[in-house]
Amino acid sequence: MANFVMLLKNKEYSNLKGFKNLRKEKFLVFFSFTAIFLFVVFGIMEYVITGHLTMVFLLFTSSFLLLSDLIFFSLTKNMKISSSIVILICMCLMIYTFIDSGFGRISMIWILVFPLIAYYFKGKIVGSIHIGILIFAGLLIFSLSLLNIIPINYTKTVYLLIICVMIIISLMTLFYEDTFSKSEKNIIRQIYTDSLTGLQNRKKLVLDISMKDTFRLILINVDDFKEINDIYGNKLGDDIIQEISVRILNLIGDEKRIYKLHADEFAVLLEDSHNINTVIDTIKNIDLILSTDFFIKKHEITISVTMGISNIGFDILSEADIALKQAKEKRVAYLFFDKTVSMKERYRNNLALLKKLKKGIANDNIVPFYQPIINNKTLKIEKYECLIRLFYENEIITPLSFIDLAKRSKVYPHITRIIILKAFEYFKDKEFEFSINLSIDDILNKDTVKFIYDSLTDYKNTKNVVFEIVESEKIDKYEEIIDFIEAVKKHGCKIAIDDFGSGYSNFEYILRMNVDYLKIDSSLIKKIDCDSNSMTIIETISDFCRKLNLKTIAEFVHSESVYMKVKELEIDYSQGFYFGEPTQDI
Repeated sequence: MANFVMLLKNKEYSNLKGFKNLRKEKFLVFFSFTAIFLFVVFGIMEYVITGHLTMVFLLFTSSFLLLSDLIFFSLTKNMKISSSIVILICMCLMIYTFIDSGFGRISMIWILVFPLIAYYFKGKIVGSIHIGILIFAGLLIFSLSLLNIIPINYTKTVYLLIICVMIIISLMTLFYEDTFSKSEKNIIRQIYTDSLTGLQNRKKLVLDISMKDTFRLILINVDDFKEINDIYGNKLGDDIIQEISVRILNLIGDEKRIYKLHADEFAVLLEDSHNINTVIDTIKNIDLILSTDFFIKKHEITISVTMGISNIGFDILSEADIALKQAKEKRVAYLFFDKTVSMKERYRNNLALLKKLKKGIANDNIVPFYQPIINNKTLKIEKYECLIRLFYENEIITPLSFIDLAKRSKVYPHITRIIILKAFEYFKDKEFEFSINLSIDDILNKDTVKFIYDSLTDYKNTKNVVFEIVESEKIDKYEEIIDFIEAVKKHGCKIAIDDFGSGYSNFEYILRMNVDYLKIDSSLIKKIDCDSNSMTIIETISDFCRKLNLKTIAEFVHSESVYMKVKELEIDYSQGFYFGEPTQDI
């Protein structure tokens, strides 16, 4: 018995077939237990009061059949067969009720319950058929009783009243179930629909691909979509996403095969996709329709996409995701998932890189490179940013290749400490300010923070130290960040916010933190000479900083035309290849 009760609590059970079937399955268990209990109670009462063995036998048999059905359902999870058994048992009891008055004391209960069961389990059409069969059986029994072929223990008036009540209750239940089904469908639609595009969402995709193993999946990612949001604003970005969804829908022609996933990612399911040429044609057509310019609110915007394509099978979502990541790494328009290559290659590359990283730490081959930061008024170098590099044999590896792996393998705090020590040592007798990048992970790491405090205590030139907070969009624990800022400022250090204007970056958290510099994100600076929106955004940031007496630094100043725009907007400092690449010595 406890096993059946656990059906109502079991997480695996709760996710059997989605919201709609979950409701029906719980009702099946609840109704069956309730019916078994009532059948046994009424069976005992019937025997004690009347000694009517036929009805007792029918009730106890029904109890046994319902219990067997519960066992069958718990083993197979087959709602279709189990619900049919329940309805069949109830129909037999109802037909007998029409004949035998011994069961008349609870006949009205059956009249109320049976339509609910039929519509609940079988829906409007099939449920109506079951009720129609039952009413037909009742009318047939009534007709036979008029011919004195079958004796019944009701008066004709009562019998007709029971039939009429049955019809009325059925119609009321049909209306109720229809209304409830519409509400349920609306809820399910909200659960499985992307609110922006109206397409199916990731939850629906996961549900659909669990049904068959004949699908192939195409994942479509818009390249550098964050920059579009940063430059043109989220509203225009949403308009582009909507237009992309319309173009894909017009191409594929079936909204049940198209999905809007997170942010700037779409998915297309292909059935019967064994013909690889057909798949490639679809991919090329998607690339073609999305590479055509978008004209939105007087802006002409060009995008590009990268696609990852799975094999045919059940694990297509993860396969397409891996293929997409590899396509981005290799800078190709699309890639098909290759299990033998992708997994082994990724694992082998990570192992090799981790080996290089650990050797680099052990052999003191983690070194800072220094990139100059220019005062835009005097054109003199006033500051440097310390950038991590890994030496391995004759190779210089940038942090873009290894920083995520370093964080996953727990060696990242060692790298931060190495850079701090080497930067402090290098600049101890120099009058330049120098900035050291700290991630949110660094600031929230108690051991790293203690190391920084101890190092500052022993360092004489703390007024030249600038801690540059990267990944600022991930800030959610403001109090801990503010505590760190206040502590290092007591030593005379300064604070810079990196990549301002990208991602979640906004003015709100700047007002909450006592920072000294804002470094304007490279995605805005690199287009400033040819994009009016970038110009407007940077002008807003620059005005904001001047009012708060914050200094601004433009990153990625790579040409004279960009520098002239930066200077025009009265940004205080410039950093980029136009003035100097990172070098090991200054």
